[in-house]
Amino acid sequence: MIESLWAELAPAPGRWRRAVFIGLGTLTALVVSFSLQVPSFAAPVVAFFALQPTTLCTWHNLVSRLLLAAVAAILSIPIAGVLVQLPWLLLPSFFAAISLVAYFSPTKDRPMEALAVLYPMATALYLGAFEPQGMPTAVGDITFGYAVGIVTATVFARLLSADDASERLADALAAGLARARARLREVTDRYGAERFEPRPGEAPISSQFASDMQLLERVRHEGRHREDVPLLAMLIIVVDRALTLTDTIDALARQPVGRTYRRLLEPELSVLIARLDDGLRAFELAARESDALGAATMQADARWPDYPAAVTAVQARQAAVRRSGPNVDLAEEANTSAVVQALIELADSLHASPAELRQRVTTDAQPPAAAGAGFARLPQFDRDAARYALRVGLGATVAYLIGQVAQTPDLFNILWHPIFIALSSYGATLRRGGTRFVGVMLGGLLAILATVAVIPNVDELPALAILWFAVTVPCTYFGLGGSRFSYIGVQAVISFAVVLLAERPIVDVHTELWRVYGALLGTAALFLAFRLVAPDYAGRQLIARFADVVRGLLAYLPRPDAVPLTLAQTVAVHQQIVVSLPDILRLADEARAETAAGGVDAHAAIDAGGRAIRIAYRLAMVRDNRLATSRLPLSEPMQTALANVEAAVRTWLEVDLGILEARDTTARPGSRGYRAAYGAAAAAAAQRRPDLSGPLDTLGRQLAAARSTELADWPPAAAGSLVAEVEHLRRIGELLPSLDEYLERMTLPKVA
Repeated sequence: MIESLWAELAPAPGRWRRAVFIGLGTLTALVVSFSLQVPSFAAPVVAFFALQPTTLCTWHNLVSRLLLAAVAAILSIPIAGVLVQLPWLLLPSFFAAISLVAYFSPTKDRPMEALAVLYPMATALYLGAFEPQGMPTAVGDITFGYAVGIVTATVFARLLSADDASERLADALAAGLARARARLREVTDRYGAERFEPRPGEAPISSQFASDMQLLERVRHEGRHREDVPLLAMLIIVVDRALTLTDTIDALARQPVGRTYRRLLEPELSVLIARLDDGLRAFELAARESDALGAATMQADARWPDYPAAVTAVQARQAAVRRSGPNVDLAEEANTSAVVQALIELADSLHASPAELRQRVTTDAQPPAAAGAGFARLPQFDRDAARYALRVGLGATVAYLIGQVAQTPDLFNILWHPIFIALSSYGATLRRGGTRFVGVMLGGLLAILATVAVIPNVDELPALAILWFAVTVPCTYFGLGGSRFSYIGVQAVISFAVVLLAERPIVDVHTELWRVYGALLGTAALFLAFRLVAPDYAGRQLIARFADVVRGLLAYLPRPDAVPLTLAQTVAVHQQIVVSLPDILRLADEARAETAAGGVDAHAAIDAGGRAIRIAYRLAMVRDNRLATSRLPLSEPMQTALANVEAAVRTWLEVDLGILEARDTTARPGSRGYRAAYGAAAAAAAQRRPDLSGPLDTLGRQLAAARSTELADWPPAAAGSLVAEVEHLRRIGELLPSLDEYLERMTLPKVA
C-alpha cells in the first residue's frame, strides 16, 4: 500500500499544472459568490467537479445545465412544500427521487446535470422540514451557487484551457507508444547482455492506463468524436499491454540466470523484436495524425509485419533447441520462455494494423439500416445500474432520516456526502470506503485547524482566498492520481468546503464539528447500505458486462433450428459489443482499486476485452458476407465442415458464458455464497473444449479441393466471400483459446 501511495504521488507531466488550474478555477468561483453576497460551498464545489479531467464544459451544455438547475429549483420548492406536510410520503418520495437521478444521470456520464438536480432538490427537502419559510431562499442561494460554479468552470475550460480531449488522448497515446518503443529497445538490449544487471530499489510503474481512461471519458462526454471512441479504447489496450509487457521483460532480464538459451534464440528473437518495433512505430505515426487517429499511411500498412511467421520461427527454434540443444537448468529455460511469451503477447496485440482498426470502427460507427434502426436505439434496462441506483437512494434516505431525527439544520451536509460519494463511482464503492473516510477526516481536520489558527485573523476576502488556494491545490494534486487513493484528495476538498464555508467563514468550532459529524454519518450510511444490501463490486460488474458480450457473440452463431440475425440486427449487436469496451476498461480501472476484494483479475479483463472485440469483428464480417452476397448451394462435405467449425466455436463461447454466469454473484468475496459461485465457475471452466484445429484443417482441405470444382463456376464475389469467411473462422480459432484463457484468469484469480 505504501509503495502504491508513493507511486500515485509521483509527478506526472502536466499534473501540477492541472492542479493549479483547478485551484484557480475554484478560487474564482469562491470569490465571485462571496462578492455577490451569496456565499456558500456550492460554487467552489461545482467548479471543482466541473474542472476535473473527465468532465466536459462547453458553451452549449452551459445553457442546458443552467436551465436544468433553474427548472429543478422552481419545481423543488412547491413539491418540497407539499411533501414536508405529508411525512408518510416524504421518505418514499426522497428515496425515489435520488434513485431515479442516480440511474438516469450518474456522475460517470452526466456529472453536472446530476448536481443541477440534486442541489436544489436535497436542499428543499431537508431544510424545508426545519424552516419552511426560509426554504425558498436556501434553494435559490444554492442554485445561484451552482450557476456561479458552472459558469466559472466553463469560462476557465473554454477560454483558458480550450483543448480537444480526442487530440489530447491521441497525443498521450503517441507518447506512450514512443515510450514503449524506447522501453522495448532498452529491455531487449539488457536481456541480450552478457552481464547480469540488478535493479536498485523498486521497479517503476510504466502504465498510463488511468490517465488515458480519464481522457477517454472526456471524449465520450464531448460527443464530437464518437466514431473514435472504440478505436481509442482499443489503442489504450495496445499501449497498456506494450508498457506492461516491457516492464515484465525488464524484470525477467534482471534475473540472475544463465544466458545460453537466449543466445541460441537470438537470430529469431531479433527478427520478432524488429517487427514489434515496426508495428509500434506505425501505431505511433497513426496516433500523431492531425485528424485524431486517422488511418496510417496505406504504404505503411501494406508492409504490415508478418507476426505469425516471426512467432512461428521463434517457436520452431525453441522446439529444435529443446530436442538437440545443450542442457540448461530449469530456471534459465523458464526465464527465457517467459520472455518469449511476453513478446508473443505483444505481437498478438499488434496483429491488426492501424488502418484495419480504423476501417473496423468506421464500419461500426455507421448507423444500421432504417428497418432495424429501432432495434439499435431501443433503450435497454440496465439491471446493474438499477441495483446501484437503489442502494444510492437507500443510503441517502438513511442519512436524511438521521438528520431529521437529530433535529438540527447543522447536519444538512449529511446528505451531500452520500450523494457526492455514490454518484462519483459506479463500481468500487465498498473498496474505496476507507479512502473516502480518510478524505472526509482530512478535509474536516483542515477546516477545523483553519478555523482555530487562521480564520480569527482573517477579516477580508483575499485572505480567505489565499487559504482556500493553499489547501485545495495539494489536495487536488492528490486527487489527480491513480484510482486507488485519488478519492482521498477529492473528498478532502469537498469536506473542507462544506465544513468551512457558509454565509461567511465559520468561527464557531462547534458548528464545524457538527458538520464533520454529519459528513462521517452520511458516509457511513452509504457504506452500510452498500455493505448490507446486495453488496456489489466493480469486479462483479465486469463479469456481468462480459457475459453480455459473450451473449452477443453467440447471437452471431445461432443453432441450426434458430432464426438467424438480419443484417440490421447484426450491425446493432456488433455496435453494442464495441461500445461496451470503454465500459469494460472503466470497470477494470476501478477493479484495480479493489485488488483481491473484487474477486477478479483486472489485468486479464483488459486483455479479454481486446480479444472479444476482435472475435466480434470477425463474426460480424462472416454474417455480413453471408447476407450481402448470393451464395450457391454448397456440397455436403463443405456444409458439414462449415457447420462443424461453427459448432466448435459456439461450444467454446457457451463454456465461457457458463463460467461467467456461474461466477456472477453479489455475495461478498470470501463468503459461503462467493465460494459456491467460485466453485461452480471452476467446474464450468474444467469442461473439455472441442478441438478447433481438426475442423479448421478439414474445412481448409475442403475449400482447397472445391476451388477447382464447385467454386470454379461461382461468381468471383461469392467465391471470394467464402474464402474470406474461412479465413475469418481460422483467425477466430486462433483467438478463442486466448479469450478463454483470459476470461478464466479474470473470473478465477489465484488469490481468490
